[in-house]
Amino acid sequence: MYIKEWLANQTHVATSVFHLGRYCDDWKASTYPTGMPSFHLVLEGQCWLRFTDRNTVVNLSEGDIVFFFFNMPFYLVSSPEANTENIPKKSMYSISEPKDGDTALLCGFLHPKTIQGEILFALLP
Repeated sequence: MYIKEWLANQTHVATSVFHLGRYCDDWKASTYPTGMPSFHLVLEGQCWLRFTDRNTVVNLSEGDIVFFFFNMPFYLVSSPEANTENIPKKSMYSISEPKDGDTALLCGFLHPKTIQGEILFALLP
C-alpha cells in the first residue's frame, strides 16, 4: 500500500461553512487571507478561479469543487478578464434569492482531525 493511500484511510477531516450564498455582477471571493485549507463548490452558475501569483485562470461551473489543502493566493471571480485589484469584495445574497446571471457558492474550511490528516494535506499538490 502506498503512503498516500494509507494516510487517506487514516484521515478524519471535519468541515465548516465559511459562506453560502449568491454573488451578482462583478465580484471576487477568496479564503486565502485566512491561511486555512478550504473548499469551494459551485452550486449554480459559473465563475473563474484566478491564481494571483500566476497567469492561470480556470473556468468553474455548476457541480465543480476546488480544494486547497494549503494556503495559496487565489480568487474566485465573476469573469475571466476580471482584474482582482479593481473589483471590490461584495456581500453575498441569500441562497434562497436567485437573481439573473448570479453564481451560487458554498465555501468552507477543512479541519484535519489527526496527525495523519495534517501530513496528507502537506503531501498533496
